[in-house]
Amino acid sequence: MQRLSDVLNTLPSYIGEGIMELLIMITGGLILGYITSKYLYKINELNRVEGWLLEKRIPIYEELFKYTEQMMELCMITPAQFAIVVPVLEKYNLKLDETAKQVSNLFMDPDKLTASFLEFDKFAAQNRLFFDTQVAREVLVLQNYYAIFRRMLVLFDEQMIDLKIDQKDKVKAVRGHLIVTIGVYLSNEFLQNVEKLQNAIRVSMNHLELSHRTKPDYSYDFYQSENGFMMTRLKDSKALRNNIALIEVITEYIAMGMIAGGIKSI
Repeated sequence: MQRLSDVLNTLPSYIGEGIMELLIMITGGLILGYITSKYLYKINELNRVEGWLLEKRIPIYEELFKYTEQMMELCMITPAQFAIVVPVLEKYNLKLDETAKQVSNLFMDPDKLTASFLEFDKFAAQNRLFFDTQVAREVLVLQNYYAIFRRMLVLFDEQMIDLKIDQKDKVKAVRGHLIVTIGVYLSNEFLQNVEKLQNAIRVSMNHLELSHRTKPDYSYDFYQSENGFMMTRLKDSKALRNNIALIEVITEYIAMGMIAGGIKSI
């Protein structure tokens, strides 16, 4: 460094100053280039990852929408079915709305309903990472509402198992009437939740970005608190508001199942 200084001192001042400016420019350029390359590399990596997430999201949303379309398929309740389910609902003061004669096709077959619930639940769990915040919340609401129907079937099945009743044709028919009855009463509310999920998917597909993603909330307040998101959405639903009456409906069908299975009393 001393030798370089001595050499520069022997040169005219304007040459020495030019050399020093050149060295400063080279050094500064190297530092700036290093910082810029690191920053740009980080930005490129973030863009690559975000692009990959968005590419994954599109087919996942398309598949998720197919699930909702299956749930939205409607069928008519036959007069014979209506004659069975309406008296049971009226017995426990469960009033029907005007659209009660049309229900989701899932409620026509208990096994189909169970398979659909388990498949949807598995798909949601496997792909939750790629949902944006609103879609993830609507999926959670639908999963929890869907689970209500599954739980009602489980209550019936558990009693049949405990009583050692084989679910042959007559008992299966009672089980089918149970889920049709629940479907007639709750299908419209179920379909409203499905429609909200469809709308969330449409909005997300039309505004593909990652900036609105938030950290998932698995806290007690989110799921169980009276003012939390989940309870706010579900507490006023017919499924929870009239849960005691619905349990009585299930009990009624359990009694029918016992009779169909050949048990007169316990």
